[in-house]
Amino acid sequence: MKTIIITYIIFIVLSLDNRPLFSQPSKSKNIGDKFFEIKYEELLKQKNNINLSQIASKVEYIQLETNENCLLNHNARYYFSDNFIFVSNWDHILKFSSDGKFLKKIGNPGRGPGEINSIRVLSIIPEKKLIIIHDPVPRKLRYYSFDGNLIKTVNIPQDLVYLKVMKDGNYIAIAQSVSVSEKYTHTLINESGDTLSAVKNYTPWKNPSPIVTTILSPSFIPFYTYQNKYFLKSLYNDTVYVVKANKITPGYYINLGKYKLPPEKRFERLNPEEAKIFQKEEAPKYCFAYVLEAGGRFFLTSNNFGNHKIEHFVINKNGFIEKSNDRYLSVFRNYIFNDWDGGVYFWPDGNIDDNKVFMPIDIKYLKDVLKVRSSAKTPFKFPEQQKQLEKLASNLDITENPILMIVTLKTDK
Repeated sequence: MKTIIITYIIFIVLSLDNRPLFSQPSKSKNIGDKFFEIKYEELLKQKNNINLSQIASKVEYIQLETNENCLLNHNARYYFSDNFIFVSNWDHILKFSSDGKFLKKIGNPGRGPGEINSIRVLSIIPEKKLIIIHDPVPRKLRYYSFDGNLIKTVNIPQDLVYLKVMKDGNYIAIAQSVSVSEKYTHTLINESGDTLSAVKNYTPWKNPSPIVTTILSPSFIPFYTYQNKYFLKSLYNDTVYVVKANKITPGYYINLGKYKLPPEKRFERLNPEEAKIFQKEEAPKYCFAYVLEAGGRFFLTSNNFGNHKIEHFVINKNGFIEKSNDRYLSVFRNYIFNDWDGGVYFWPDGNIDDNKVFMPIDIKYLKDVLKVRSSAKTPFKFPEQQKQLEKLASNLDITENPILMIVTLKTDK
């Protein structure tokens, strides 16, 4: 089974002198369409497992070139356009062709003018050939062309912990303050800095701790796109919102039940001693969840705050929503078994488009899995593709960059 290591990053946030460009919204009601509920405790009761051949119509592999100029770190994130693959590599971007050839490095690491301290969110706008970096510590948005030229830099407020630029140029952002609670949890902002829509925070608080910290997970997915719509979800708010007609509206709700972290237990609210006790005794009781959509399905992941236990669920979107009497019969639990070509268990890291998802694969892990599968003599659906995968892996060294597994999904109707 694929091994996933979740690391938490504690940031000490210092006050900086940059004046933010953004204004507060005028009073308005954030009322969305009716939204449905996914009951997490019901999902945990499911025992169904799923094979890759049940949902996939095609499986491909892209070998990313490896040389001293394009070595990927373990927290690399992948983004796709029609012709290129962009990799967020902590403090710079690596640009590959669609077949994995390394093309160039974009951005210079550092804290000087125009340099990148770190990349929290990368936005790719193929229509405008734009790359936008959310650099959190100096609180900047950095705009680059696909050719790697820095176009402009924009200041952003301190409490916008995640920020994505949409193809129309507007921003969607998720706030997570450290010393006091945020006034709005989600905001939609135009290029001039005016807030067009916002979701009010109904759990205000003030941190009594002399040390202000915020906790983030590199695995957490705050944004995704599906059917030309942008979706956003914060770590603590379990409503998944969608942007419609320049408004943030509720899309659906992930009800964690007894596994939801109580507001008073948020890490930002605890003093150092309370945080130690909580991490040791109470954190394993709670989890956070995030989701992707592709091929008419939800790919839902939950992650335990304490022991980092991970649960995965594939939910048939149409069956789940429409068949209310047996809505959980179309839920499959756990990683997706690769009965296609004998490769690794699959779980998408993200979606390329509405029907394609991807996962990076560590070379050593792939070799180990193929060795075990070969000795077990397990029959697979496409033995010729199994041979091709084995040949690909045999020609790779364990020090090389990951390969990307691309899965085209059967459309669920």
